[in-house]
Amino acid sequence: MIGWIRRVLLAASLVGLTACGPGRVSPMPAQSPPLLPVPSAPAVPVAATTASAPPPAPSATPARTCRAADLAATAQDRVSHPPRVDTRWAWAVNIRLTSHARTACTLTGWPELTMVGVDLICVDGWSGKPDCPADHTARREQKVTRFDLDPPTVYAVKPGEYVAFSVLWSQMLDPVGCPTGMYLDPYEADIRVPGDQSPVVLRPVPIQPCNGDVGITALGVLV
Repeated sequence: MIGWIRRVLLAASLVGLTACGPGRVSPMPAQSPPLLPVPSAPAVPVAATTASAPPPAPSATPARTCRAADLAATAQDRVSHPPRVDTRWAWAVNIRLTSHARTACTLTGWPELTMVGVDLICVDGWSGKPDCPADHTARREQKVTRFDLDPPTVYAVKPGEYVAFSVLWSQMLDPVGCPTGMYLDPYEADIRVPGDQSPVVLRPVPIQPCNGDVGITALGVLV
């Protein structure tokens, strides 16, 4: 007899979660003290040049863009029924990309998010040993919708700072919002930042989207 064991990321307890208020990345004062590692602080937007203000000095903006090797991804602040989008998007989570580089770098634009593999183990019901190979590498079928809530901003990310974006989805266990089929939990999510096709890996993935349908915001924009 083959027993199937799914590791579901607290899906049954979602109803009991207390909704968290939406967050937003806020600029830091120019004279702020050095920032400590995790828990980290949000990165500072690079000031826009105006007719009344001179352009920033060359040293004010890092010369290079952040790459996947500079960043670590963590999931924070699950939000129920985020207020800045329509009601069919029942849940949102903010993904922080924190820099562990030695020097500052910049982030801007839209991230890419790809769900990979299946968080599923099948075991022999008699021995309790794994009985089938785990799929941790195949790209999942998905649809990604961009939410253009605010224009992308250039962020100067110092070591220990982060830039966050939001991922939205409709609960797959909701018989009203998701009347069709199940979508097995992804094993990981690969996040790519502009200018680098290497992924920043998020694992575990606290997302259970209906039919793989997710929404994202631009870097630095939260719902």
